[in-house]
Amino acid sequence: MAFQLSLLLGVYLAPLALSDLIINVQPEILSPVFTSQLVINCSVTNNQVPNIDIIKSVSLSRYNETIKDFYVLLSLDTQTFNLQQFVQFRHAQVSFGNQFVSLTVYNPVQSDAQAYRCNIDGDNSVQKNASMKAKKEVRYEPNVSALIQEITRLKISEDIKKCSSKNVGLSEYNNIKSKLNFVGSSTIVKELIEPLTVKCSFLASNVRVLIKNQFFNSCTYFTTNGVIATISSDQPVSKSGQNLSSNILQGELYHNLSKDSYLQVTWQNVKLSDSGKYFCGAHVNILFGQKDRLQKELVIFVQRPTLDDLVKVV
Repeated sequence: MAFQLSLLLGVYLAPLALSDLIINVQPEILSPVFTSQLVINCSVTNNQVPNIDIIKSVSLSRYNETIKDFYVLLSLDTQTFNLQQFVQFRHAQVSFGNQFVSLTVYNPVQSDAQAYRCNIDGDNSVQKNASMKAKKEVRYEPNVSALIQEITRLKISEDIKKCSSKNVGLSEYNNIKSKLNFVGSSTIVKELIEPLTVKCSFLASNVRVLIKNQFFNSCTYFTTNGVIATISSDQPVSKSGQNLSSNILQGELYHNLSKDSYLQVTWQNVKLSDSGKYFCGAHVNILFGQKDRLQKELVIFVQRPTLDDLVKVV
């Protein structure tokens, strides 16, 4: 059996747009079974909005049918980069950056189909506590005929899986799909005084691994900046074209399935620009024409050290 795994680490930046508050919702219609995630982004383009000179906070709210009003889910203090989460979601991911907050709800349900609102609060030359709002609504529309077709497809797929379980190659392939892991030494790192380590591991033989990174900007559109490090069965740990002189790369591929193959990158001098999403992607080729692309991600936020932090390292 032959596998191929790839890990990629890259940077995402975006072109500037007209100054404004933007709320982006994907998708705007939820359907049971077919909608795997709901993503709501609040962002400020060009780091400013009309009629507000100093932006103090960016927040995301959701309409509550019980109280007939919006209640705050997330609030980012743009001066201190302190994020407050007022509602704990069971299956969700929160991301934030420079004047940017994002909420991803996995396997959304009907109660997630509500109106969402982004708020900008700040001051201007005329008054304090100026604000700006942008709102979008998410609808819930069950597609009964499509749902019946999907249930039928899943039932047929389950029957095929049962018949194929006797086949060693396919059975091992099904087990491998859940073996990709991606972890970081910490989700919050102090700039320049704390190292950051991210590690992607995979329990399989003959794999190739890459890691990539997505940096947050104030805009909601991103472009890639390339690979940070790779490892494969025919190539040891390799750096990309980026300047990784201050980084430590480690990796090992094991053909013995009792050990994890892995790729690890350590930054000794972490900068604020290293905040963002890090991705571990796996490209897997298996017998019988089976192919898959696996991906894990984690969010790292780099903070400026406080005076107390600096005293501790002196």
